[in-house]
Amino acid sequence: MPTVVLIGFSCAGKSNVAAAARKRWGSDITTLDSDDWIAAQHQDNMIGKHIYGLFLKLGREAALVEIARLEREFLSSQLRSDDAVLIAAGPWLVAPSRNPELAAFRERVDPSCILLEVSPETATKRLEGRRRTQAKKDRVAEHANFRSWDEGVTSARKGFRWIDLPHDTALRNVTRLIQGLQPVYGALALEGNRFPAAHNDSEREPILARIADLLGLPGGRRSARDADL
Repeated sequence: MPTVVLIGFSCAGKSNVAAAARKRWGSDITTLDSDDWIAAQHQDNMIGKHIYGLFLKLGREAALVEIARLEREFLSSQLRSDDAVLIAAGPWLVAPSRNPELAAFRERVDPSCILLEVSPETATKRLEGRRRTQAKKDRVAEHANFRSWDEGVTSARKGFRWIDLPHDTALRNVTRLIQGLQPVYGALALEGNRFPAAHNDSEREPILARIADLLGLPGGRRSARDADL
């Protein structure tokens, strides 16, 4: 049975779709989130299961190295399965230049990729909103490495700390990153496997239907058409 990988930039809704799939199909599907898996390897980080906690724990440079190592380890650990598997991929997990394990993973697992496309404006606003939520935790907001994970995107280094960038500057940075990743994502996801970002139930439904078709689960468009015959 094929594996499906949800790909796309940050804040496209990949984790939410995976959670909705887990709720809908229960034990009939195995759902994995690469960022959650990475964060779980350092369970003593300060933001629970969130990958950003590694930046607080290790510092920015060491965190980036560790995340890249664990991304390779995550890809290497995935095998072709007889069960339905859905993976929510971090935004850089499927970038060949960053993950040399990607080619072997694709050959070994032969996954289908579904691309969730988020606009730069939406991604920027959600990244900024996510950080405001994290800032409500005093021990996080007061940490010297707070905001370091978004350096060059929505934050910038100033001395020994990081500060928020103006929204327009952050938007330009996010636009550049999405444009740079678009050829990578486009090469992996077939035309019929591309959807707008999913942030509510109605936006998730067509994606879940496509997942059902690809993994042979109930509720897909094919099963609905068969029922009409």
